Amino acid sequence: MRPGKKEDLLALYALALAEGRLPLLRAMLTPELPNGLSLEARLAQLERDYAAVHFGERRLHDAPTQFVVAYLRDEIRRHDPTIQQLHQRAEVYWRDRLDECQTQYALMEEWWEDEDWQEAVLGLTRAYFWQREDWEWLVPRYVEGLAYGRATRRGLLQVAQAWSQTLSAVGKKRLKALLAIETSLPELEDEAVAIQELERLASKRWLDGGGRGGAASHFGVAQGSVVNPPEGVQTCRGCARASGSRVACWGKQTG
Repeated sequence: MRPGKKEDLLALYALALAEGRLPLLRAMLTPELPNGLSLEARLAQLERDYAAVHFGERRLHDAPTQFVVAYLRDEIRRHDPTIQQLHQRAEVYWRDRLDECQTQYALMEEWWEDEDWQEAVLGLTRAYFWQREDWEWLVPRYVEGLAYGRATRRGLLQVAQAWSQTLSAVGKKRLKALLAIETSLPELEDEAVAIQELERLASKRWLDGGGRGGAASHFGVAQGSVVNPPEGVQTCRGCARASGSRVACWGKQTG
């Protein structure tokens, strides 16, 4: 049976959100396929009916993608149960990818060097933020990135920044503090604000062990040690030029 307009719209939304990642698109759309219809056949149907569909790249063309993503960011549409279900499927997909990558390595630093892991952690962060403002996931990953991955930790902030118009007041303040220390030479006042926020979250045990934390055990963020680095560890402006901030410099030395 030929899917109706409602099913077509959902498929177009998934094409925009998956951005050409066929395995992700398959995870998002397979439960919606009519019996006996393959994903490839479904995409061929959509390309025949909608000029926005690029069958070869398994995505929408650029302008329609931008329009659809902006359309779905509306707070009412974002929380529509049908749309949320797409993001929940994306979450499962990226979580499985992340777990698969992590089982291949014994050390966290090896995760951060793996491009597939980097893609998975950013994909999972996007899936979380589409569903809710999930700082409890992002902040521990960011702290880990102070030691291991400058580009990826900035990618994490870019995910949150994409929601800057709808973030809570606390979220906007937190994002501003973390973005400020990503400059080539952060101001002391900006670093102090960021450190204070990380310590506050550490006191709430956001950075402790478990599937969504674990950062404190690697960097000694808890119990005020961000402000008072261990003996023999120095923070300096010289290293800040390379690593992004004294916070990042210290994290790299203590990781």
